[in-house]
Amino acid sequence: MSWVVLLGCFLAGVVVALLAVYCAVHSVARVALRQAHRSHASAQDYHSYVSSLLEAAPVKAHEISGHFRLALSPEGRKTAATKYGTIKANILFVWSTEEDETGRLERTRNAPGTVNLDGVQVELAWTLTRKGILRPQWSYKNGLRLSHPERPVVPKTAHTSCVLFLPTGHELERWWMALREASVMKAAVSSTRPAGAARPLTWLRHYLTVVE
Repeated sequence: MSWVVLLGCFLAGVVVALLAVYCAVHSVARVALRQAHRSHASAQDYHSYVSSLLEAAPVKAHEISGHFRLALSPEGRKTAATKYGTIKANILFVWSTEEDETGRLERTRNAPGTVNLDGVQVELAWTLTRKGILRPQWSYKNGLRLSHPERPVVPKTAHTSCVLFLPTGHELERWWMALREASVMKAAVSSTRPAGAARPLTWLRHYLTVVE
């Protein structure tokens, strides 16, 4: 009879272990599902927030638009591509440009890239004259350096720093003030743009389809 008792104890232990594994996996699955739902909702909120800013008709005093050259360093001013940008709330919208029939640069009709300015550091990128002397503060040959330790600041790239060059010293000062103001604003949603809904692992997705 002893072997029967041992076999019964062994089977009972196996059943208990399986139940424990089932409960643990079910709990992990539920947590992953909730996180995926939250991430997806956050992404939808962000895109709705950006779309509402872009479609908003009124332009506030600190919301400005204009052309600028976008470079990755102060040395790239002459070769940098010309962009058209608009600051609304804490979002910088960036369009590519093309020449119209008269040769003037106009923004394209393509969807703009976006930069979340919340927490972005805005600094004046000083440049030197040929004699090695610092240019005056609001010289148009100086730029505005944008940087963030974690997020890209150049649309559709992974670059975490860039330099904007404005056509005049007056525009340089206006954009500096607008960017500084936008960088300390709080967005309606998370300051980190979600890349999309977090997807559970393949085996976890299969498990979710079974238990739901």
